[in-house]
Amino acid sequence: MKLELEGTRALVTGGSRGIGRSTVALLAQEGCSVEFCARRAPAVRSTEAELTAAGHSVEGSAVDLIDKEDVVEWATNAVNRLGGLDIVVANASAMATGDTEEAWQQNYRVEIASLREILRIAHPYLKDAVKRRGDAAVVAIGSTAAGRAENGDAYGAVKAALARTVKGLSRSLIKDGIRANMVSPGPIFSEDGVWGNVKREDPKGFKEKLAHMPLGRMGKPEEVANAVVFLCSPRARFIAGSNIVVDSGRSDHPQY
Repeated sequence: MKLELEGTRALVTGGSRGIGRSTVALLAQEGCSVEFCARRAPAVRSTEAELTAAGHSVEGSAVDLIDKEDVVEWATNAVNRLGGLDIVVANASAMATGDTEEAWQQNYRVEIASLREILRIAHPYLKDAVKRRGDAAVVAIGSTAAGRAENGDAYGAVKAALARTVKGLSRSLIKDGIRANMVSPGPIFSEDGVWGNVKREDPKGFKEKLAHMPLGRMGKPEEVANAVVFLCSPRARFIAGSNIVVDSGRSDHPQY
């Protein structure tokens, strides 16, 4: 299936590893020019170098999404470099667990505040994309942790708030033809990610987690990216306000 993304332009946050990196790579492979950001400059540079060497139009920037001025400066400059915008993917996460004030602030800033700041800049360009090509898309990366209220953890609670935020945005943005959706992964494994660390530091705990996965394994970043990029494409132009769960059926509740 051709996703009709040739010549489109995208912003992706948290694009240097895991789901974000796979999303940047897949968008680029489909013909999209991508500006991405991540917190750590070395990872940004290596991702950019690898993807540009493969012939893709990709540029990365080191950005601290907790810093509002940093977010606004990056989004403004990135859209100017692209010369327009069709897609926004909000993938970055503070991954701050626990119930501390710092965890709440970091998760809110990265998950919700930065998305709204980026969209304030992106909105007129996305409206223009709808006029030009009949479609524009916003996709946020959630988590199945949003539906597992086992404790007062800030990470899951803010992910739940993000789902509510995206649903509300979908109602307002669709008036301009802009589609907003969410993809919520279950446990996803990458060597440089959270579960890679767990596998190295707590092999027993890692095996116990695998025992609860319906397919007997965790997901791969590219399996989530497949859903994200599809939602970014005109092939999904009638999908708005949805939360697509990618967890091999681990979640208990139906997706009404």
